[in-house]
Amino acid sequence: MRARTATILAVILFTLASGCSDETKRPPQEPAADYDALVQQAWAAFDSGDYDSARAIFNQLIASFPDAAEGHTGFGWCEIVEQRLESALAALLEADRLGGGADAAAGLAVAASALGRDEIALEAAARVEDPSYVFSGDPQFTFRDLLYIRALAEFHLLRYEDCYSTLNILMPDLWIDFDEYDFREQLFAALESLEGRV
Repeated sequence: MRARTATILAVILFTLASGCSDETKRPPQEPAADYDALVQQAWAAFDSGDYDSARAIFNQLIASFPDAAEGHTGFGWCEIVEQRLESALAALLEADRLGGGADAAAGLAVAASALGRDEIALEAAARVEDPSYVFSGDPQFTFRDLLYIRALAEFHLLRYEDCYSTLNILMPDLWIDFDEYDFREQLFAALESLEGRV
């Protein structure tokens, strides 16, 4: 009986000892990715125009933190800049689904508008309601750009009175008489006059 107990004890000790030696043989694990540091690096690369590096870091964010919207948002904006609009739309739809906030909605509006998906563009642009909104990746892109996208989508969707209301925010002196035969041409001319200037 003692011999059996000693054997079992020896087996347990051997198992524990070999388990410990396996631990020491394992390569050290890489430190966990620092979410905030990666976000800062990615947007810094984006701001400097290094979109390849920004895209790579945003992809790392997506891989390490798949449920965080920031990686998808940044990746989508990189794709917009590079004119890969279908990829941008997919990334920004995912960012939006994950609660990406104003930057995700703004990017979604841009990509959808460029692809002629006016319903998506309008809905996304309309969700950014803060008149002081400025895209964190480019201070030149503001709430006014989203109003333009919104007005353009409303025009394409034949929502002419909504388009006029939105244009009036951008052009307070604009006057269009909807009883005139050419009111559509006037709306279109107003939109054209704003293109590239908002």
